[in-house]
Amino acid sequence: MYVDKHGDPQAVLTGSTNWTSTAICAQSNNALICQDPNTAAAYLTYWQRIKADAGHQAPGYRSKNDQAIDLKAIDATLWFSPNTKQQTKPKAGAATPGDLDDVFQAIAGAKQAILFLLFQPGSPSVIDAITQAANANGDLFVRGAATDPNAVNQFDTSLFHQGASKPDVVKDASMVAATEIRDAFAYWQRELLKSSPGAHAIIHDKIVVIDPFGESVVVTGSHNLGFTASYANDENLLIVKGNQPLAAAYATHAMDIYDHYRWRYWLQTQKARAWTGLDVTPAWQDKYFTPQAQKEILFWTRPAMAHV
Repeated sequence: MYVDKHGDPQAVLTGSTNWTSTAICAQSNNALICQDPNTAAAYLTYWQRIKADAGHQAPGYRSKNDQAIDLKAIDATLWFSPNTKQQTKPKAGAATPGDLDDVFQAIAGAKQAILFLLFQPGSPSVIDAITQAANANGDLFVRGAATDPNAVNQFDTSLFHQGASKPDVVKDASMVAATEIRDAFAYWQRELLKSSPGAHAIIHDKIVVIDPFGESVVVTGSHNLGFTASYANDENLLIVKGNQPLAAAYATHAMDIYDHYRWRYWLQTQKARAWTGLDVTPAWQDKYFTPQAQKEILFWTRPAMAHV
């Protein structure tokens, strides 16, 4: 939070990055600076509520969080949590919190693509909404990675890959456990997996990007994007609409992390078959012309083609 000499808030930083060396140097994270006095003022008011509440998460504190803040200057909606009457998520029949209902509606309205990075969202979460959207629209381009979507104390990495009909959720026998590359070069220098044996949360981002080249939506903040965060955690959730440069940056980040773990998954599963030499025939191009590959190429090149 930046406050000027008069005590007026002018800018605020949000995102998933904790103020630790681990978060900055050993995890996938994001940070967004909003240089808008109204946005900064909303965050400062929330901070003051947290301070006054002193960790009790009292009914009055919760009720003030249960309202969307319309930030017209940056075309965004801001939510804070916890924002439910109940202090913990019921084991069954939990009502969808208002903040996640906003996010779920945006996901359901996706026309071109959904990209995401998540840290232990639990269940239910945006993963359920993304799966429903992908099943309803087979042409939707979906890519995402999550540090163990369901468990609380495990740190495997799941990759979500939209195929011809439904998402390919890599789990169980084909779970992508986050691992370093153990190839011949590792004899000289091993790839760093974690900053220490006790470190975790290799993917710590909490982002969803919808239609980055269309009517874009970017969801970011500290919120894990699952019910538990809305019911029990002090979090912030920012939904930015129509900012294509921001959406393009976040989409690029999501694909960067996705590809990082997809390559490690390929090395893990294929082992010695991961690369067997160059193909001297034109057949090496075939994989780029499958229906699924063509969908991906079309998605990324469509914006450029529109200007040709």
